[in-house]
Amino acid sequence: MKTKKIAIAILLLLIYSNSYSQDNNLFLSLDGGLNKLLAQSRDYKDGFSIGGKIGYKFHHNFISGIKIDYSSNKPPNPQLSGNNSVTFIHGGESIKLGIKAFIQYGNFKANAKLIPYFLIGAGADLFRQAEANTLEFGSLNGSRFSLNVGLDFAVGLGFKMIDNTTIYIEPKFTGSFPGGISAQTSASVKAGVMYSF
Repeated sequence: MKTKKIAIAILLLLIYSNSYSQDNNLFLSLDGGLNKLLAQSRDYKDGFSIGGKIGYKFHHNFISGIKIDYSSNKPPNPQLSGNNSVTFIHGGESIKLGIKAFIQYGNFKANAKLIPYFLIGAGADLFRQAEANTLEFGSLNGSRFSLNVGLDFAVGLGFKMIDNTTIYIEPKFTGSFPGGISAQTSASVKAGVMYSF
C-alpha cells in the first residue's frame, strides 16, 4: 500500500513538472498606434508610436523586462505673417525615444484566454525637437535635445489566439521629468501582438 502511494506521488510530480516545463516564460511583443502630446503650449498634431518589449515571467501574475518606444508628432499648421512668410516658433517635429525597465501585473497563466493587465515602467526618455524658423531674412534649422527620466503607466487587455500568441490593446500615459523642452507628457493607444517561448 505504501509503495502504491509513493508511485502515485511520483506520477503526479512528473505530470506537474511536465506541465510546468511547457509553460513559456519568455515574452516578446511588438505594438503600434496613435500618440498625442498633452499639456503643450502649442497644439501638436496627433502622431504615431511604435515599440516593443522583451520580458520574463517569474510568476504567473508578473512579467518584468525592458521596453523601447519611439514616437513622433508633427508641429501645428504654419501661420502666414503679413508679408506672406511662414513663421514657426520652435516649430519642428517632436520625436521621443524611450528605454525603460518595466513590471507587468496580470493573469499570465498558461490556460488564461482573456488577460487584463497593468504595467508600470521607469527609465530614460530622449527628446529631439527640430526647429524650422522661417524669417524674413532666411531660414534657421536645428534641433534641441533633452534626456529626461520617464515614467510609463499603462493598462491593457490581451486575448490569447493560440497557445503562445496573444493580441492586445494598451492605452498608456507617459510623463518625463524634469522638463527640458515642451514635449514631455503624452498619451497613446496601441495594438500589438505578444509571443511567448
